[in-house]
Amino acid sequence: MKLEIRNIDIPKCLNFLKELNITGVNSINRTKITRYLNEQLQELAENEREIRETAKNDMKKMNEWLKEYYNQTLTVEGANFKEGLIVIKNQIEEMVAEDSEQKFSGDDADALAILYENLVMDKEEK
Repeated sequence: MKLEIRNIDIPKCLNFLKELNITGVNSINRTKITRYLNEQLQELAENEREIRETAKNDMKKMNEWLKEYYNQTLTVEGANFKEGLIVIKNQIEEMVAEDSEQKFSGDDADALAILYENLVMDKEEK
């Protein structure tokens, strides 16, 4: 099981995951993922600053490089993240169940769609 997130979507997915109401060991497993995403978000910000500094005199090139960088994909996978991904997948399945009355909008709706497509739909297609 793996989770693929475009760089531009890391902040909204991270915020969404942090707000999930999960307790106990499941919360600890989820936190492994959010910590990793937070580290990647910090690296993303550093790399973005570097791109902006390198291309500060060429706005066209800067925008081109940033667009390319934002569309690159981060992959969360491996034994260290397996339990956390399962916890998140199960939580997402509950949220999108037909009898669920939860409503989402804005960045939360985007994050839910990204997580659903990666963790639930991907498994259903296999």
